[in-house]
Amino acid sequence: MDDIENENETGGFATRKNELEARWQTSIDRLTPYTTYRWIAFGVLLSLFLLRILMAQGWYIVW
Repeated sequence: MDDIENENETGGFATRKNELEARWQTSIDRLTPYTTYRWIAFGVLLSLFLLRILMAQGWYIVW
């Protein structure tokens, strides 16, 4: 009886995992053609990150 319950829980997890993986792959496939926009977004996010480091003066290495 315990084996059946464990299989149902594992099967539910596996099913949910497969659904999430399929969703993720669909999202990636949809965004793939937009390389220019992805590079622009990367540049903007990197600039914001570097600006945050400069504003916080967080370039010190703490040992």
